[in-house]
Amino acid sequence: MENVTTWDEKFNSWLKDRGARPIGLYSVRFTVKALKDETTIIQDFRLRDRNCPDGVANAIDDIKRKMHGTLVHPPAVGGPGEDVKRDVLGFQVSQYGETRARIIEPGYPKLGVVAQRTEMEVLFRHRFSSKAVTLEQGDARTFDMYFVSELDCTFGLEMNVTAGNEDTWIPVNISPAWSEGEGAAIAGPESEYDTLARPKADGPGMELARNATGQGAVPRLNITVDDVTT
Repeated sequence: MENVTTWDEKFNSWLKDRGARPIGLYSVRFTVKALKDETTIIQDFRLRDRNCPDGVANAIDDIKRKMHGTLVHPPAVGGPGEDVKRDVLGFQVSQYGETRARIIEPGYPKLGVVAQRTEMEVLFRHRFSSKAVTLEQGDARTFDMYFVSELDCTFGLEMNVTAGNEDTWIPVNISPAWSEGEGAAIAGPESEYDTLARPKADGPGMELARNATGQGAVPRLNITVDDVTT
């Protein structure tokens, strides 16, 4: 039988070869299931190995971020998925000193539209550690985890779990399908990109186009942290 490569695999290879990064916002969904007969408590999540090299220099206007030049509009992949009850958490990756997960207000993130001059809005509430999750054997909990950043950053994720007398931090694989390892990377939003990479209108594949019409802009980030309101 002839080996068949799907379009999704081709697209992932295309992104991998070009060192692609999501812009401003990256998200993953995963489920944690308790296998031991002891009560399992998910205490917290935190960033690991975070590196935002332009965290200081980025304040200077003439310093350019590493990720610039081409904006990629990916093709649609899969459907909306099953509507399951889940915890929605997030990290402000580019904020120095913010390494622990926060609960995201229901209804957020709100994706902005450049043509309508609306921003991408994210509203963070209390830290997740204030509401730990308890699981008995066989129980499971699904998490939607959002990572927002105004800078170019690389990072990983780990989860603090207590079971019986054991308390440990466990790495969580958040790598996108086109990347290797267990970590992820984000590119800070640029105001405009020189070229666009988008799905071809007449069939599978990607095409490059000059950004003559200004479509290469991305919405600005509007990040709010409110851990007082209940």
